[in-house]
Amino acid sequence: MAFRPLVFRTFLFITLGLFIFLSIAVNYYISGNDIPNWMLLLIIISLIVVLIIDWTYTLISYSSALYVFYPDSVRLFRSTINYSTITHVEIKRGLFDKLMKTGNIVLYSSEKKYIIRYIYDFEKIKNYFDSKINH
Repeated sequence: MAFRPLVFRTFLFITLGLFIFLSIAVNYYISGNDIPNWMLLLIIISLIVVLIIDWTYTLISYSSALYVFYPDSVRLFRSTINYSTITHVEIKRGLFDKLMKTGNIVLYSSEKKYIIRYIYDFEKIKNYFDSKINH
């Protein structure tokens, strides 16, 4: 499993925690008071608790996000997709994907769209899908 989702989410929560701290600090600065130590401790503890809860949720959700290849189908999460139903395959990458050297593979079938997220060997897996759907 790639730890790419954890990096982005951790950065997001730390940024949010700093924003909350700065807004409280500015409020106390304008009123001419010092920030109480208990408030600093409360902000730090709540940020750590939120990070731990989010990391646990992310690790549990992405550890169950497996994909297994079979000769005639692929199993994504809890769905099995026959290669014959896949119409085409795309790679989607955002800025953070490029920084982390990952990519998302989007499988379009006649029924719906499936996304395999945060894959390191995305080109190799896309080529595999292309070879299976073109046969």
